[in-house]
Amino acid sequence: MEENIRQNNPFEEITDSAKEYVNLKMDEYKLRGVEGLSTLFNTVLFIIIAAIIAGVALQMLGLAAGYAIGEATGSTALGFTVMGVLFIIAVSILCLFRKRLFVNQLIRIFIKLFFDDGKK
Repeated sequence: MEENIRQNNPFEEITDSAKEYVNLKMDEYKLRGVEGLSTLFNTVLFIIIAAIIAGVALQMLGLAAGYAIGEATGSTALGFTVMGVLFIIAVSILCLFRKRLFVNQLIRIFIKLFFDDGKK
């Protein structure tokens, strides 16, 4: 008989429903966190791999251009010096515009990852 009273008690039903709701919400936030972190790590890993590949390709192109300039001028040292100066200029430009090129873009990526609310 006490079971019937417990089953018919609306306060306990509401309490049980509230506990279940809180548990489901916690699970939802955990899953959103896992999704956000996995997307973040995937993006970071892709950027690292792409940067390494681009760096190797840029190095090979720089060597080839250095040799080509060296052949054209008759001095390999001059060809590599010209390429070195071009790389220093390129790095200087990247340093000057790093906030606009990198920081602002990363902020946009993080905002999109963490505040997208499932609108994909």
